[in-house]
Amino acid sequence: MKKSLCLFICAIFAVMTLAGCGNTGAETNKVKGGNVDTKVADSGKKSTEKDKTAPKYDLSFKKTNFKIKNPYISDGVFAVNFEDKTYNFSDLSGKLISKDNYLDVVAGFSEGYAFVVDKDKKGYYIDNKGKKVIETVKGEKIKMGDIFVKGVAKVFLNSNKEVSIDKSGKICPPIEKKYKGYNVAGNYYTDNKKYGLFDEKNNKPLTKLIYKNATRFVGNKALVVDMNDNLLLIYVKGDVIVNLSEKFPNIDIEDIDDISKDCFAVNFKDDTNSKILDLSGNVIAETEYSHIGKFEDGFANCEKGDKFGCIDKDGNEVIPAKYNNISNIYAEKNMHFALVQDGEVWSICTIKAGK
Repeated sequence: MKKSLCLFICAIFAVMTLAGCGNTGAETNKVKGGNVDTKVADSGKKSTEKDKTAPKYDLSFKKTNFKIKNPYISDGVFAVNFEDKTYNFSDLSGKLISKDNYLDVVAGFSEGYAFVVDKDKKGYYIDNKGKKVIETVKGEKIKMGDIFVKGVAKVFLNSNKEVSIDKSGKICPPIEKKYKGYNVAGNYYTDNKKYGLFDEKNNKPLTKLIYKNATRFVGNKALVVDMNDNLLLIYVKGDVIVNLSEKFPNIDIEDIDDISKDCFAVNFKDDTNSKILDLSGNVIAETEYSHIGKFEDGFANCEKGDKFGCIDKDGNEVIPAKYNNISNIYAEKNMHFALVQDGEVWSICTIKAGK
């Protein structure tokens, strides 16, 4: 499955579509990953395989009755919906955060808030405990609300007026920036087809629009695709660290993702043997996966054929690549969480570092 990255989010009210779900069950299976990879068979019996090279991770799986189409954990919760086409959010214990369901949850949680529409067709923002936090703007009700980005969200009021608000509900300047008609986002400016490097501090371009695609900068480094279809690892002013297309001729320039603070993955056109690289472009690990996603807090989703799992930044398998679907890997309180789908059953997976 290709996961091509588009950096600049231009669609403001992207709606997350979710499939039906019910209340969670309470079953929890504890397994070991890493040094002892314990697999739970269909019968529920455990088989053990030794892997002396991988670090130990303790995994536990809590089965739910949720049916989730677009799994994503943010702010410690994830969106679910029911057969009557209403929605709610579950926390990581499998408990719904609100006693009442919603007609819509729009785009889920970001920066602690989510915009919802209740059964009375009233729209407002809630926190991740289900508490209403922004119901009106200058006394006017909100028709539709975007996610918060850097403390700012765009909303449409009942009068159809469009404004930007901060997290206290006060009107504030929009987060979008322009330069001579171009959109500016971080270290780039764009016409939504091509990208150039931009100096935000001095409000001026550093290059012309010379890239077909680009990832966000982490520190002073990012990935870009030039007009000759070369995937380049660059510094913030455009100096090339390494031409990855020359180093790996079969690299897939349409299957790239953001780098992390210490590594990133590259994927290939034949969907085999994705690699993990350091921020100089050197290989950390060769893998057998067809796709590796973005590393966050040391973990990334991986794909083998049509099955999904999770690995760490050294290429060690954490969650076996045997699941039908998997969410992002979410970090909280020195633990990591993921939603995994086995057949029709979704489970909440908790990952702890082993001793």
